[in-house]
Amino acid sequence: MEKVTVSLPSVEAVKSFTNIILDYNGDFDLLQGHYAIDAKSLNGVLSMDLSRNMELVIHTQGDASEIINAIDEFIVK
Repeated sequence: MEKVTVSLPSVEAVKSFTNIILDYNGDFDLLQGHYAIDAKSLNGVLSMDLSRNMELVIHTQGDASEIINAIDEFIVK
């Protein structure tokens, strides 16, 4: 399990992010406050407050570094 903080400030960013995440096996949760949604769900992500950062929790059997590299533009550094 890996955790990274992501920023998805626009509908376009959400669409791009979810399209990337859909290419990978595993479970991906986005957390914001006490809300948790499936990061592969476009409608779910759009229901979050896009003006605030979210924590992405990556549940995968293998190394998460490929996924993290693929979503690098959305990671808060």
